[in-house]
Amino acid sequence: MKKMILALMTLALAGCLASCGGGDGYRDGSYRAEAKNYDDHGWKEYVVVTVKDGKITEVEFDAVNKDDSRKKTEDDEYKEAYLGAELGTYPEDYTAKLEDSLIERQSADSVDTVAGATNSSKSFKKLVKALEGPMKKGKKDIVTVDTES
Repeated sequence: MKKMILALMTLALAGCLASCGGGDGYRDGSYRAEAKNYDDHGWKEYVVVTVKDGKITEVEFDAVNKDDSRKKTEDDEYKEAYLGAELGTYPEDYTAKLEDSLIERQSADSVDTVAGATNSSKSFKKLVKALEGPMKKGKKDIVTVDTES
């Protein structure tokens, strides 16, 4: 009888751990969401979120160019355009701020909009929000998001 009770308790605990997944209920792994379309400037934003021990531990937010697949954070011309417009930020800067904020706060709803990068901040939050369900279920298919609406 004691063995049976111990076995049932072990199963219950294992079930709770599997469904809870730790922290925010996220399953370990890497998850990707990307914009459905390229924007008016030829960029398609994406986010890759890595979960370990139920917590978001790594985030990559960037955009790729439709003509040559270069990343926006590595495009010096784009950086100069941002700096020339005196927006107070540029892609490499605002993506790092958004990524760090998500790791710290563990929720897209808690991430602050970066001044000078309002549209990219909104897209980031939409992409991450679209991953919340898959991260809880452990579904690693690429999620496509209409970031324009």
